Amino acid sequence: MKTLKDFNLNGKKIIARVDYNVPLTDKGEILEDLRIRESLETINYLINHGAKITLLTHFGRPDGKRVLGLTTEKIARRLGSLLHKEVFYIDSCVGEKVKKKVESL
Repeated sequence: MKTLKDFNLNGKKIIARVDYNVPLTDKGEILEDLRIRESLETINYLINHGAKITLLTHFGRPDGKRVLGLTTEKIARRLGSLLHKEVFYIDSCVGEKVKKKVESL
């Protein structure tokens, strides 16, 4: 079975689906970040081998409606803090804004 170590990642654009469904306080703050911390080894491996990474995650939309307190922006900030790197947050997964950001990595 192949693993990341079997590929030349330098300059490659990688999309990784991550499960950052972390528990939040009543005020929308991250209560526990274990799921984020558990992904750091893989993310750091990709970074250290020259990959350009796009992470996909979500919280869901109760009754199909976008809820400001359920955005993943705070998760992006926490991830950046743990990586000691800037993590760009985009509030969508499609469209011109996303395309431009991915192309600029």
